[in-house]
Amino acid sequence: ETTKFVMRFLALAGAPGAEDSMSPCERRVLDSIPLLEALGNAKTLRNDNSSRFGKYSQLHFDGDTLGVKGFEIEHYLLERSRIASQPTGERTYHIFMQLLSSDRAAEYHLDAGAGAFVYTASGASLTKIGGIPFDDRADFAELMQSLEAAGLQDAEIRMLLDITAGVLHLGNTTFEGSQDQAKVRDSSRQSLQNACKFLGLPLEGAQGLERGLVTIRTPQYIRNLGVADSCAQRDIVAKTVYARAFDWLIGRLNEGLMQWKGARRVTIGMLDIFGFEDMPCNGLEQMLINLTNEKIQLLFNTIMFERELEAYKKDGVHLGFDPGPSNLPCITLFTGSPGVVRILADQCKAPGKESEKDKAFVSALKVFKDHPHFTAAQPSTMGPALELKQKKWGVRLDFKHSECFSVRHYAGEVLYTARDFITKSKDVLPTHLADVLAESSRPEVRALFSSEKRDTGRMTVAEKFVRQLEALTTKLEAGQNLFVRCIKPNSMCEPDRVERPLVLEQLTNGGVVAALEMRRAGFPDRMEFRDFCDEFWILELGWRRAGVVNAKEHCQQLLRDFIGEPSSMRALGSCTSIGSPRNLANRGILYALGYTKVFMRSGILAHLRSTVQLRKLRFSMVVQRRWRWRKGTELIYEFRDMTERLEEIRGSAKSAGLASVPVVASAIDAAESMRRQVGDDLEEAGDTRSPQHLVAPVMDGLGVTHEMLVRHLASRPRLRQLVNEAVDVLDQVRKRNELAQQRLAVAIQDLKQE
Repeated sequence: ETTKFVMRFLALAGAPGAEDSMSPCERRVLDSIPLLEALGNAKTLRNDNSSRFGKYSQLHFDGDTLGVKGFEIEHYLLERSRIASQPTGERTYHIFMQLLSSDRAAEYHLDAGAGAFVYTASGASLTKIGGIPFDDRADFAELMQSLEAAGLQDAEIRMLLDITAGVLHLGNTTFEGSQDQAKVRDSSRQSLQNACKFLGLPLEGAQGLERGLVTIRTPQYIRNLGVADSCAQRDIVAKTVYARAFDWLIGRLNEGLMQWKGARRVTIGMLDIFGFEDMPCNGLEQMLINLTNEKIQLLFNTIMFERELEAYKKDGVHLGFDPGPSNLPCITLFTGSPGVVRILADQCKAPGKESEKDKAFVSALKVFKDHPHFTAAQPSTMGPALELKQKKWGVRLDFKHSECFSVRHYAGEVLYTARDFITKSKDVLPTHLADVLAESSRPEVRALFSSEKRDTGRMTVAEKFVRQLEALTTKLEAGQNLFVRCIKPNSMCEPDRVERPLVLEQLTNGGVVAALEMRRAGFPDRMEFRDFCDEFWILELGWRRAGVVNAKEHCQQLLRDFIGEPSSMRALGSCTSIGSPRNLANRGILYALGYTKVFMRSGILAHLRSTVQLRKLRFSMVVQRRWRWRKGTELIYEFRDMTERLEEIRGSAKSAGLASVPVVASAIDAAESMRRQVGDDLEEAGDTRSPQHLVAPVMDGLGVTHEMLVRHLASRPRLRQLVNEAVDVLDQVRKRNELAQQRLAVAIQDLKQE
């Protein structure tokens, strides 16, 4: 999925920015993605659309306009065994299921459904992770549109579908007889005829295919095969035909997308390779996949190590570091001479039954008994190993120690089962069957087998793959590499859910943990001098700032004050419990100053930042204390003012003889009640600052005091309001009293006159 996003981004980067403005070449690049997914992707236990082949995609850009002018793909190790059988809970390649569900199924005699065909029956009822059903019918319609958009002709599209149907019918061809001689079962003869029909084999070709499936034919002899060997030979034909069609499709896409021969060409290559695998049953495919990951990890480590050294050299820091153990011995275990791949090739050429040669291969590996990355399986260790697999995968396995061996990879130890190693490694089409298929009436099918090699010294699958891997590594080493690790957060494909063990396993398998450990062995944290000073100036001792000349000296002073000398732990002694790294004293130099940056060991930066947080907390407490003191002082003075005003009001009321007036007494009492409440709060706030409260946690004390201050600030306006109301009430009563006295005086004067 990530490769699709990257390719879409790069294709759009050369266009004005919208898909509608893409050039035909850019559009065809994107249309090729669904084709490769349909023929090379399948549902696995962890992924509904897992790529079962490795590919190195190269986008070629015009050096002047940066528009996409070409595209080509190199592919590696298509998982052929998935065509004939799939692990429990997994499906075969999408195109088989899509054709079986399409509206063209009856045309290919496939209307019985996926459950009726041997090669698809195990995955017929499977759904996506989360229980969502596959919409294979709609996916097939999208596939047909992509085939046309990619520039394939009708005859070429027909050939792909015919081969897909032919493989399905061939898988339903069964045999009867003994282990020494077999023949095609009469009930499955129609399936064989359907397979021959779609592969373009006439009557003579069909008879030749039938004879070829149950015999081994060479110019020197003809030998009959038993039922098991005939089934194996049938599967080889099916896998080879499909693999040749897949190879042809890759070549056809490259042919249509690499027509530009510009003078200036800029290339961006994307390697989408298999991830490290440790499955319930680890066979030849898993061994080669993990070998690939070992090679990529070695390249990754080399590049990261060189980049680290370059960063030090650029800044004038001449302090090397140990990158940790290399995985080169593990790679040599496979590719050396002798190595696992070479021993496997020798066993393929040795005489004897293939089932016995698997055990002979494991026995021959005992030459590596002293190798640090190899462990021969023992009866005492098989039981616990199988129990761990059963606990992890929920499947019961029955492996014998004589057919197993373990390899300690960078991501962990993997138990391999050599069952069918010889068969898979010799996964080439016998010459007499290649001759039959080369006589197909279909030119497209005939072309797939016209160049079949006749020599008997052909390389095994593993040898071919190792040669491809070496060429790929050479190509990658010649470019500038960036690495992207895709992490699946959970096994249910649900948003906002992270399964920590799953993520950690992927980080380990992806080599991220190993890379971080390598970088951690050096100086993983580095900062520009100015950035360092801007972040940590708060740690500076107050009287030192005036003497600082530049950022580097400032940085050096800060580090000496709070870390110590580069090779000591002098300043960390009293702070080791606050974010400082453990065992730093055993790591040698703690930090180094370059031309523009400071380089720090793992843990130093975290320790400094923890110290900054402590100092910020202390400063915040000082600010809060000053603020509370100032606000408390304002409250006290205002409280005194309100108290004096209230006493004046009470005295005025008494002198005027109005203290007993209910409305005046009520107003004064309300103000007095609020004054007492404010006074009690102030007294309580003062108590929280007394020594007996200092034993409480600091933050609790701050919280209590802050709550009181908030209450004081809220009650202060109310007290002022009540005092003012008391003043107003007293003034109103005084005026009314004066008016009444005036009226009374007038009335008395009138009476005297009368």
